[in-house]
Amino acid sequence: MEAIFTPTILVVDDEKNIRDALYKILSKEGYKIITAEDSNTALEILRSNQIDLILSDLKMPQIDGVEFLKIVKYNFPESEFILITAYGSVEEAVKAMKHGAFDFILKPLKKAAIIGIVKNALEKQFVIRESKDLQKRIKDQVIGESLAFRQVMEMVKRVAPSSA
Repeated sequence: MEAIFTPTILVVDDEKNIRDALYKILSKEGYKIITAEDSNTALEILRSNQIDLILSDLKMPQIDGVEFLKIVKYNFPESEFILITAYGSVEEAVKAMKHGAFDFILKPLKKAAIIGIVKNALEKQFVIRESKDLQKRIKDQVIGESLAFRQVMEMVKRVAPSSA
C-alpha cells in the first residue's frame, strides 16, 4: 500500500490576519501549514523542515519577498514559491517569475484563486519530483531481453575494466 503524501506549505507574511486566513483556507484543503512572520524566521523553518511550497508576501521587513525568493531558490530549489502582494505591478510580477516564482497573487486574497494556484504549483512540483525519481531509478538500468543483447552486455562487462 502506498503512503499518502501531505504537502507542507510555509506561509510567510508580516500581517497576522493574512497568515491566519491562509492557514485556515489551506489547512481545510488538507495541507500541512507552517507560518512565519518574517523571512528570517522562514529560513530557519526551511532549514529544519521539508517545505513543498512557500507563499510569501512581497513587502516585508528585513528581507523583501523577491530577495527571499532568490535565497530560497538558491538554497532550497525543490520548493515552489508564490509571491503575494497588495502592491502589484507588471514589473514586479515579471521580476518574480524570472527569479523562479511559480506565480504572483494580488491582495485582497480570493479563496478559489489561492486554492487553484496552490494546487497547480504542487502538481508541478510533484511531476518534477516524480521525473527525478524515475531518472534515478533507471539511470543504471539497461533495458533488453533478447539473448543477443544479453551476450553483448556480458562482453561489455568483461572488457570494460581492461585498457584494451
